[in-house]
Amino acid sequence: MSEHFEHESSEEYQAGLALHKHLIAKLHPRRGFGVTRNQIEQQLVRLMTCIAEATSRPNAENAFRLLEKADACCVRISSMLQLLLERGYVPDQDLEVGRQLVARVRSVLAKRVKPLPTAPESAVAEIAPKAPAPPKGVETPEPPFPPAPPNGFRPHRRGSGRSSRRPRLQ
Repeated sequence: MSEHFEHESSEEYQAGLALHKHLIAKLHPRRGFGVTRNQIEQQLVRLMTCIAEATSRPNAENAFRLLEKADACCVRISSMLQLLLERGYVPDQDLEVGRQLVARVRSVLAKRVKPLPTAPESAVAEIAPKAPAPPKGVETPEPPFPPAPPNGFRPHRRGSGRSSRRPRLQ
């Protein structure tokens, strides 16, 4: 039996590991961006676990879904890196290297994740034709729900329109 797991030698896992090592080395704890740094770390862990699970069992039912999740993690990481650049927490060169690594992971994942075929618009129109306009002189029925009030708030479902909180005792 081998010392290593089969997913450790996959190209996807190695690309994700390179991204993880770079970002963890560059994102030092700093006051003011702990939440975003935590979210990046969570997305990195999610990316690595999705890749590991999908590549260790490539014929499993959910392997395709896991690779799609890994791709979504890459998008989130890239957007959070852009936020850190806008806030001035990450230098331009570190951001560029990080985004290149994210793009590399996505390109490796794209080899395994095949996009769904899209139907041409004419085929979609044949499947779901538009509803015909009502004849002239015939009124359309009102929708079964009341229109939204102008202030954008709906009345409370309990009906009376008063607050559900009991009055405070003085």
